[in-house]
Amino acid sequence: MRGASRVSMVMACVLLTGCSLRQSDERALRREFAIPGAARAITYQASPSESGWFGREGLRITMVFALSRADFDRYARTSESSGLWQPLPIPKETRARLALPSLPSLPQTGLYQIRTAGTDILRAPKRIRPTLKEDVNDFMLALIDPGTRTIAIRVSTNY
Repeated sequence: MRGASRVSMVMACVLLTGCSLRQSDERALRREFAIPGAARAITYQASPSESGWFGREGLRITMVFALSRADFDRYARTSESSGLWQPLPIPKETRARLALPSLPSLPQTGLYQIRTAGTDILRAPKRIRPTLKEDVNDFMLALIDPGTRTIAIRVSTNY
């Protein structure tokens, strides 16, 4: 294979892998938080953007889904009545327990939920944590923002 063809093939593989990794992340988050199928993913940031020898160590994902008014109202109503979501703002003591250099800007109204797993945050069973008594390194933070009709999810690992 000639040099230019090899470079083209490698670039195509890198692009396809990135696309499938984004799709995999989105599928995992949609499933985890029962995001409606019609919701649009309007933000996706991931670091590292691809797997290394030991997976995606130090993973950080920020994903934001925009919902129609009807879907958002239904999702927010169901979430609030479930008793599994907490009202915003997140207490200062809880924010301090999340091992993140910075949190995304947080809405002042709406709901939040923290889910933790020992390892493999995207695939392992998670536990919903209404309060945090110790620092957590491996978590998902979800925010339901009525002002923008969005669900923002921040994934963070420290392994």
